[in-house]
Amino acid sequence: MRVLIVILFFVSGCQTDAITTKPSDFICGNAENRFIDGSEGFRDVIATEYGGTTYIGYSHNAELVPHSECAPAITTISGTETQFQWFKYGQPSAVDGVVSLTFSIKNDRQHIVATRIPHKGVANEEYVETDINTPEIGRISKRVWTEEFSNLVITAEDRFDGSSTRTSEATLKTTSKTKYWDENGQQWDCYYVSNTNNKLALNCENEIELDIEYFGFTVPLSTYLKSLSQEIGYEIDSIVILSEVERYIR
Repeated sequence: MRVLIVILFFVSGCQTDAITTKPSDFICGNAENRFIDGSEGFRDVIATEYGGTTYIGYSHNAELVPHSECAPAITTISGTETQFQWFKYGQPSAVDGVVSLTFSIKNDRQHIVATRIPHKGVANEEYVETDINTPEIGRISKRVWTEEFSNLVITAEDRFDGSSTRTSEATLKTTSKTKYWDENGQQWDCYYVSNTNNKLALNCENEIELDIEYFGFTVPLSTYLKSLSQEIGYEIDSIVILSEVERYIR
């Protein structure tokens, strides 16, 4: 059976269509025809494996369309890396705010990359790190925003991937601003770069004025750094998510 993956991003004012109530077994095992071809009734939701990937979905026009109300619709395991992707009726679906989670092991640490549907005010990439012995306890160590302003990319890191760096950077074409923690001076410094000149502002002195000079608007990188301390709103134990998939292949 061929596998059809239809990727259509629908951006709205809501960050997530997270499930707030536990779906029934019937909903887990059936898809509504009215959302597929406009007909009445339901069709089975099944699982199949192909090339090391488990697909969950329903058959339509001899294709398997990824869909599941109760588990990731696509699960790929390769070596120590496992990726989960959520789909409903062939479209990426945000569950607990994320459309995919990728788990990997590196230096006795579990690394998780979460992706979201790009939208202003939302970090569309988020990195979480946990100890392999306590996978249920993690912290956000990096976030990336690409929809805050046209062509503006913001990255915030807090000891990401075992480093001691605490920094946030905004890049707009050839202009950039980096705000970083100076361990020796015990202060935040700001460094600006453009295609005409560079400037280091110790203790981020005159930060607002420099933002306007280099970007034409303020870039409050401290806000993005503080966001890394927020709670994680999705499951970070891959074993728990795998158990959701296994219900379809038992």
